[in-house]
Amino acid sequence: PGGITVAQKQGQFQVVIRNQVGDVFEGGSRELKLEEKEGDQPAQKESLLNRLLQMMSGVFAPICYILAAGGLIQGVLIIVSMLAPSVAETGAYQIFDMISWTPFTFLPVLIAITASRHFKCNTFIAVACCLALVNPMAGRIAEGESIKFLFADLTEITYTSSVLPPLVLIAILAVLERFLNKHLPDVIKPLFTPLICLAAMVPLTIVVVGPVIQGVSNAVAAGYNVLYALAPPIAGAV
Repeated sequence: PGGITVAQKQGQFQVVIRNQVGDVFEGGSRELKLEEKEGDQPAQKESLLNRLLQMMSGVFAPICYILAAGGLIQGVLIIVSMLAPSVAETGAYQIFDMISWTPFTFLPVLIAITASRHFKCNTFIAVACCLALVNPMAGRIAEGESIKFLFADLTEITYTSSVLPPLVLIAILAVLERFLNKHLPDVIKPLFTPLICLAAMVPLTIVVVGPVIQGVSNAVAAGYNVLYALAPPIAGAV
């Protein structure tokens, strides 16, 4: 019940259902005891594209409706303010405006939750790391305040509403956390795993990951602008 269709490709069956994918997967995993069987089966290599699509789906599918809800509220506010401009000065308008922007402002935190599930790392450590990216001090740096970390000048990067920095942060965090859980003694693991992860990942992100991703993003944007100037139809297709 609730199934839309069944697709068959390359010897695999895909059952297409609606929004209960997570619940069905968890229930099916329990019934089939997939975790117990996983180690008995040889690992199948998947293409980079398939892994990328699985990652994008696992990270963004659970939060897309939250973002859509915020966007719909923004749309209603725009229409209301066009019909009655004085409404924009009311407290109710400002409260709903705040509500509409909240999912986008704290998007790194939402990504931390879903990405930690995909990369199989501690959700609370991931959220704490991404909360640091939207901390008021990070906002001060983004506004141009000069702050040094050791020997590096922190660049003016805004992490609120960002996607790639928190995603890369969680991917690296998962590797670091697995390494620590494997090598730290059990008696100190509960404290020192989050301690080391926080102390390492937040500075690494604001000093290295963020600037590198910003540089790549700027290069992509510049390349697209050049393409648009040379061949607008092709740029539009892209």
